[in-house]
Order: sequence, then C-alpha cells, then structure tokens
Amino acid sequence: MPLVKGAEYHGKLNKRRVSVRTPGGRTVYHYRKKRYNAAKCAICKKPLNGVANGPRSFLSKLSKSEKRPNRPYGGYLCARCLRELMEKRALLMSSS
Repeated sequence: MPLVKGAEYHGKLNKRRVSVRTPGGRTVYHYRKKRYNAAKCAICKKPLNGVANGPRSFLSKLSKSEKRPNRPYGGYLCARCLRELMEKRALLMSSS
C-alpha cells in the first residue's frame, strides 16, 4: 500500500524510510508511520465520524464504544444515510 495517495508508481513518494540532512551535514534516516484509511459510509462513501482508525493492534485495545458510534448501522452508515434509510422504511411500512 503506498504511503502517499496515487503514488503506486512514484518511488520517491512511496518511501517509508526518508533520508534527512542535518545542519551538521550528516544524512540520517527518519521512518514514516504507515497511513491508515478512515472508514467510509457504505452508501455515500464519505468518511465516518466517530470511527477510530489505525493498526489492528491499536483498535483491539479500544473498547467497543470507542471503535464506532452506538446506533443502528454505527460504523457502517453515516448519520445522513441512516436517516434517509429509516425514512424510506417508515414510508414503506405506513403505505402497506
């Protein structure tokens, strides 16, 4: 997975180990952290609020309530899409 979006074929942008020149003239290596993608809504593909992202080792230490919102479809749909879904279902239930 590339560290910079769209950098699959750009070797310079896709480095995890970056060389940095110090004021003394030495070259030292800094190690970039891996970037993790935010969870996205299944319908509108916008990033979800209140959903933690990071390595699995970090997520496994969080409690269930810290990982995602505590509502139906929490961590899967954003609030707007959930509201629209519930409104559609209510209309279907009332019409039949």
